[in-house]
Amino acid sequence: MARHAGSGPTAGTHRTISGRPRRTISTWPRQAITIWPRQAISTWPRQVISGRPRRRSARWAVAAVAVVSLGAAACTSGTASQAASSRRTATPAASHGGGFGASGAAGRATTVTVTEPSWQLANPLSRMVVLPDGSGALALLGGLTSADTSADGAFRLSLATGTLSTLGTLPSAVHDGAGAVIGGTDMVLGGGSTSTVPTVEGVPVGGGAGTVIGQLPQPRSDTSATTVGATTVVVGGYNGTNPDPTVLSTTDGTSFSTVTTLPVPVRYAAVAALGSSVYVFGGMATEGTGVGLPVATVQRVDLTTRQASIVATLPEPIEGAAAVVLGGRIFVAGGDTASPGSTATTSSAAVLAFDPASARFTDAGTLAQAVAYAGSAVTGGAAWLIGGEHDGQVVAAVQELRPG
Repeated sequence: MARHAGSGPTAGTHRTISGRPRRTISTWPRQAITIWPRQAISTWPRQVISGRPRRRSARWAVAAVAVVSLGAAACTSGTASQAASSRRTATPAASHGGGFGASGAAGRATTVTVTEPSWQLANPLSRMVVLPDGSGALALLGGLTSADTSADGAFRLSLATGTLSTLGTLPSAVHDGAGAVIGGTDMVLGGGSTSTVPTVEGVPVGGGAGTVIGQLPQPRSDTSATTVGATTVVVGGYNGTNPDPTVLSTTDGTSFSTVTTLPVPVRYAAVAALGSSVYVFGGMATEGTGVGLPVATVQRVDLTTRQASIVATLPEPIEGAAAVVLGGRIFVAGGDTASPGSTATTSSAAVLAFDPASARFTDAGTLAQAVAYAGSAVTGGAAWLIGGEHDGQVVAAVQELRPG
């Protein structure tokens, strides 16, 4: 089940929004609890294109991960320094594709330990941008709430305590955009709410007024990004009508150049970089008989030759996964998958290690909670999966992945 601003074919269904009022928390700093009437949302004319409804935007101050309660910070129960509620590790005895055994590449991690801190997000959120924000913190920008509304908040999440503090407000509420830290600004590239947008917006690292930085060459949502040196690479997505296979690069968020074109256009791909190569894992098919379903294709973008090619196949089709680099190796975690011949998707808890030299995968661990469309970032030698969706339901889960 996919939930996004840019619409298109899908095998999933959509959660309806009732007219009941929703209790939410007011803008940081913590003030009195306010009541946000949702009647406006239930009566909003939700534009439908190709069978998938657009979503109305809502300010995160009242609709997403705001403040948890009058007496707590932004996340629930306890601190991350307390004992974690779950640890899961898998030995990579099983390999996919042959040739890559349990030892893997010398000196590189082949397993991860998954830990849940004792706190989680106060309110469910998915499809947001998550970026490193100094030592021991992450920046969270935009996203999709459990009320199917886009968020415009920008917050700093302390990984030690689970506390949220305000960084700023995005000029427009969006989800399903790509993210990068460029020139001292936390940026959201593209995304959508009631429609797919080309806007590049952001807030200064450390906080400040949200501004429009620039424009993508055309509207793009359902997209991903990774940064190589000073260059941010934008991969995959949808322009509001058709898939966008163009791979873009930028060093400032205002000017973009075309690197190459993906041989398999996809939306919701997991993207990570090693050296001068950007790897694109799975995603949602945008053409052919499997349109709207996850694919198993692994594509490589060579930033030196400016060429893209298919280099491997995932053990199963996946969309909305997270790809991170830990201990010198790429790990692909979670996502939605579909059984052969089925049009229904389910969320996966699998964590796979990918070896580019042999183009093979091994089982590396198991998430504490199966999720897709989580925000992810690496900081302090660990990867963090924030929020996401479990079988189509937006969740508040927080999971930490450490190598070995």
